[in-house]
Parts: sequence; structure tokens; C-alpha cells
Amino acid sequence: MFPAEKKLGIIGGMGSFASANLYNTILSKSPAKNDAEHIEIIIHNNARIPDRTRGILYNGPDPFPEILRSARIMDTLQVDYLLMACVTAHYYCDILQEKLHYSTILNLLDVLTNHIREHLPAVKTVGLLATTGVIKTQMWHKKLRNIGVEVICLPHAAQESVFMEAIYGDKGVKSGQVSDEPQKKLIEACHMLTAMGADAILSSCSEIPIVMRQQHIESLLIDAFDVLTDHVLTQFYS
Repeated sequence: MFPAEKKLGIIGGMGSFASANLYNTILSKSPAKNDAEHIEIIIHNNARIPDRTRGILYNGPDPFPEILRSARIMDTLQVDYLLMACVTAHYYCDILQEKLHYSTILNLLDVLTNHIREHLPAVKTVGLLATTGVIKTQMWHKKLRNIGVEVICLPHAAQESVFMEAIYGDKGVKSGQVSDEPQKKLIEACHMLTAMGADAILSSCSEIPIVMRQQHIESLLIDAFDVLTDHVLTQFYS
């Protein structure tokens, strides 16, 4: 089955392992039966992009100029659809789209919100696994409230010592070290959110699926990047 003659771009480097994982997920879920049937994909692994949470919340270096540089490279190459392998980076999605002439950003927040509305109507409360930048800007709160879904977040102390440590810590996923410690912390966070009343866990960080998937927890896990991958494939193979 040959895909549409379009190009997919991935703005990576946020982080690099997560970008590679997203690329591998697209390949593994593709209906392609040989090399020629895969999607044409261009990845810009822009490791120069400063940390999004620090830039948005703590007056750190502004990540937008480098995200824009990557997006303009893709736009110049006439990439049809553009992904950002970082949920926090979607804070800049609307203004970024305004600066592009050719490429269309597939907004993960919109894709996931539509997925829950159409396929998971029984879910009324989600426990959010996300960076502090995503939580403080309430990106998901605003989207999901429009479809009648409430968002539960970890208490601040647990958000920093459990979730953020699992992602950013010395042995966190971003460090690239092979360890079961990040997975244990993420599972702990899921248990806490379920105990707080979540119907499902929303996995909203591109590092999470590297170490934790549905088989690791009993609660329903909604993997934002898995849903995004399915949406991408419908754009190319339907």
C-alpha cells in the first residue's frame, strides 16, 4: 500500500530519544510492506532548542526562535505535515503556524481531544502526566474542558519529585541511561492519579512511551503520541 505523495516533517531534539521513538512508532505502525511503501519523512533533530518548561515558566532561554528555525527549514522543503515531538512545544503552535507558508502543523492537542470525544466518551476525568510547563499553562485543561472532560494533576511536590524527576533527573529518561527508575516513578504517578479519581491516564510527554506503556499499569492509558501516530497514518494511507 503506497502512501500519498506528501512529506512528513518532525521537529526533534526535544528530546532526541523521544524524537527517535516517535519516528520508530510511525514506522512500526505503518501498513507498509516494503521500503517503497513507507512515508517520506524529514527529521530535524534540533538539539539547540532550549528547554521549553524553563523558557515558558522560569525566564530561561527562549525556545521559540530555534523551533521556528526548524519549522522554516521544513517549510522551505515543502513538508506537507509537521509534527513537534514535544507536548510543551505546542504552547507555540498557533503563532508558529502563522509564520509558515506551506507546512501544516498537526496539533497534538486537537488530535487527542477529538480522539477522546469520538472514541472514549465514557472518560470524564483524566489524570495528566505532563511537564510542569504544560500543567501551568493549562493547555490540556482548556481543550478538554470544551468536551466535558476534567483534568486531575499531581500535587506540586509529587509533580516535581516523581514525574519531573522521572523525565529530567540524573537517571531520568532524558539522560539516556538505561534504568528502571523512571518507569517506577511514572507508575507511582499513575497510581496517585488513579487514587485521586482519574478514569484514565493521559500520557502527555514524548519521553513517557520510551519507558512506560499500557501493559505497565492497570488504568486505561491514553498515549498522546500513539494517537497522533494513528492520525498521521490516516493522512497518508486513507
